[in-house]
Amino acid sequence: MPVIVGMFMFTAKTMARVQTAKIMEMIRLGGVTQEIFDALKLVLSFANEDMAIEMYRKQAVKTSQAQLHAAKWSACISGSFFTIMFGFNLWANWLASLIISEKWIDSRTGNVYIIEDIIAVTQCTMMAMFTAGMLMPILPGIIKGLVAGQKIFDVINAPPPLRQALTQT
Repeated sequence: MPVIVGMFMFTAKTMARVQTAKIMEMIRLGGVTQEIFDALKLVLSFANEDMAIEMYRKQAVKTSQAQLHAAKWSACISGSFFTIMFGFNLWANWLASLIISEKWIDSRTGNVYIIEDIIAVTQCTMMAMFTAGMLMPILPGIIKGLVAGQKIFDVINAPPPLRQALTQT
């Protein structure tokens, strides 16, 4: 389980990094687009719109590449996660069949394990893994939000500079 959690943490960090890179490229494309539209208005009078269009094309290609990179990582990580879940399911089914066929004794009750107990534990574990898998990609964003929120509250709670100057004199 620690290995799986470690893999989730690594994949979450990777997803956050590539998604952030994609978002930054899209923001840059928006800025370049605005510059291009402003420049086109000016450039049209000089008949040099080809230069502005080429600049836009280059930024559009960079944005497309960033989106493709993010999509590949997302697909790879999602595929890995579901492969791990499938492997866990196979392992759990094998272990459950071994427990049932060997008639293992439940240490809590002294009775033989029944299939309902095994299914309940397996399903709870799988749901916990799915929940962790859904939360890991957003953890870096939550952490950044907490840090930003703390900085905002530090600014709000700080005494105004004028009040500081008056109390020091």
